[in-house]
Amino acid sequence: RTKIICLLLIMLLSVVLVLIPHQPIININKQQIGVDTHYYINWVGALIHSSNPQEFLYQAFVAQNGGDRPITLIFLFTLSKVVPTNLVNTIEYAPLILGPALIFITYLLTRELTSNEITSLFAAFLTSVSFQTLIGIYAGFYSNWFALIIGYLSFVFLIKFLRKSSKLTLLIYSASIMLLLFAHVYTWSVFLIASVIFLAVLLRLKYYSRK
Repeated sequence: RTKIICLLLIMLLSVVLVLIPHQPIININKQQIGVDTHYYINWVGALIHSSNPQEFLYQAFVAQNGGDRPITLIFLFTLSKVVPTNLVNTIEYAPLILGPALIFITYLLTRELTSNEITSLFAAFLTSVSFQTLIGIYAGFYSNWFALIIGYLSFVFLIKFLRKSSKLTLLIYSASIMLLLFAHVYTWSVFLIASVIFLAVLLRLKYYSRK
């Protein structure tokens, strides 16, 4: 119970950090916080104004910024339909979901790697105050943030598969890597390179069976 409370408090800290720049006493002129927010307004706006499903998919997977982040745009589009506010606020407050989600996934990944709860909580805390949170908010790197969540989750199932081979974990890992490709292609390329190097080192050191 103590560990759960600590993890929830760390998530709450990330929520507070997201809300601070939006406070009227700080943001007196109600300016947009994220540098890239206006790009996402245009991209998601194109999805909102699609007249049919075919056009919607074309806008998401092809037209908007070369189709390099369709899943992220669909995620933000869904938020705009669910949350009763304007598109600007929907996008700028998306880190209220992305922040705690990244913290939770980092906790799971660290626990899978170390089997140590204290280390995992410490990693979660560092994530809440990391450059990813700061840059994610002020630069508006929502796609990268969203992709990191999927990428770290894929690593969780990769480690699980290496420890105990299972078709289910391999399937989930493969699906998450494919999802990562459509969340943010640039983050996917980094994760793919890191995964290949990681597996090559494990193969060379013979930590796991070659099969």
